[in-house]
Amino acid sequence: MVNQDNAARLPYTATTHDEALKPLKRAGKTYDELLRRMASQYDPEAAHDPPPVVNQ
Repeated sequence: MVNQDNAARLPYTATTHDEALKPLKRAGKTYDELLRRMASQYDPEAAHDPPPVVNQ
């Protein structure tokens, strides 16, 4: 059972499932486990370029 305080909703389409998640899922693992593993590996500093510096 999911604790509602820790629940998150993600946009999810058939395309997301087929192209992004399905290839990463391993036998015996749930999609919840996959998403938790992905979240634990996510590094926001490395994921995006820093915003441009605006001179005022």
